[in-house]
Amino acid sequence: MNIIETDIQETKKIADIIKFVESIDVNYFNTESDIIYVRQPFLISLIMINNNQFNPETFGEIIKAYLIIWEYFKDRKNISKYQICEDQFERILQRNTLMLKYYEGEPTDKSKLAVVSEDLGHLKSKALMTGLFYQFNTNPVLVHMDGKTRGIQIISMKTLIECFEEIENK
Repeated sequence: MNIIETDIQETKKIADIIKFVESIDVNYFNTESDIIYVRQPFLISLIMINNNQFNPETFGEIIKAYLIIWEYFKDRKNISKYQICEDQFERILQRNTLMLKYYEGEPTDKSKLAVVSEDLGHLKSKALMTGLFYQFNTNPVLVHMDGKTRGIQIISMKTLIECFEEIENK
């Protein structure tokens, strides 16, 4: 995976978004969720799928992770013009799932790293994905999720990022 200058510049932006999202209150969420509902309703449904799976504290941290993605993309080109749809999400999720199966079949750590590096190399939002990995590896609530559940959440978020990138490039 090649890191370019814009990836480094984006890192500060992601750090600022993470700080902002960590400081939000209920009023912000209520106002912003109304905006998300109008502009990207699939994102609201993706968040709400998690509502019954987690205790309130974990659910709150999952919401924050999705809001990091939203804050990153919300003012980008075409994000208000085109909406993520279930078919788009499922198509990209299937591709990510197939990549994981391929990854699991790799015989060495070196070959597994090459698969992950190649896959993440296609992301334009590498700094965003890195910020999410950071959240899942340092936030005590997210760290204590079981591995399978953490993996599902991370793949869903990566898929969402790729959906937004696809829309941005229309």
